[in-house]
Parts: sequence; C-alpha cells; structure tokens
Amino acid sequence: MNFRKIISFIKENIKKLIHLRASAHEIALGIAIGIFIGIFPTFGLGVFVTLTLAPLIRFNVPAAFIGGTLLANPLLFPLWVYLSCSLVGIDISSIKSSEETIGMLIKHYSGVISLYVLGNTIVSSTVALLFYGITYGVVKLYRKHHPHKESV
Repeated sequence: MNFRKIISFIKENIKKLIHLRASAHEIALGIAIGIFIGIFPTFGLGVFVTLTLAPLIRFNVPAAFIGGTLLANPLLFPLWVYLSCSLVGIDISSIKSSEETIGMLIKHYSGVISLYVLGNTIVSSTVALLFYGITYGVVKLYRKHHPHKESV
C-alpha cells in the first residue's frame, strides 16, 4: 500500500467518524475502546470483546472498529510490542519477528508474560486516552463549524 492510499484511507475513516449519528463523547469513547482492545493482546477475540462491552459501556461500535483498524493493525504491532516491553524492562533487541516475540514470551519467559501485559495495559490505555481527547476535540470542532453536516 503506498503512502497516498494510506492517507486516503485515514481521511475516509475520519469523515465516517465525524458523520456518525452519535455524540462526540460516544464516538471518542468508541475510538478509545477500539484502540485499547486492538493494542491489548486479545488473541483474535477483539470483535467479541467489543460487541460484549458495547451495551455495558454505551459507546459507538463503528467508531470502535475504525479506531481498532487505524492504530491496531499488523503494521503497528511491532511498535506496540516494543513500547510495552521497553516500559517494563523486557529486552527484545534480539527478536526479529512478531512471531518470535510471542514465542519468546510464552516459551522462554513465562514469568515475563505478566510484565508484558502490565506494560501493554499502560501503553494501550495511554494511546486510547490520547485518542479519546483528539477525537472528541476534532468531532466537536468540526460539528461547531459545520452544523448542518453532522449526524448523516
């Protein structure tokens, strides 16, 4: 995927977010939860977790899926693993692939898994909170300046 396609994809998803029929809080909360669940190691259960939490927390589900897709994807996975491990002092400098990282955590350092989860919880929470604020501000600002275009 080239750079223009990536930028186009991001712009398209931002437009979808701004025009969702939901409050700025529900959209921002959806983004934050989607990002948290996407970065946190849910081992393929992210969609199930998202759909289970939606009626309990009352966030915008499409926003959660957009948030999860934008920041929690295979391209950024190594960054989240690196940040999570670095934060708690796990040395992964000799690891060459994502599969090796997961294998290393499970096979060689089973005691380290709890440290990784702690580091990942901090990283995913921080990124989610940051994007809650950004999304809330962008949606409110856009809707303030384009009042007839909201809630398509």
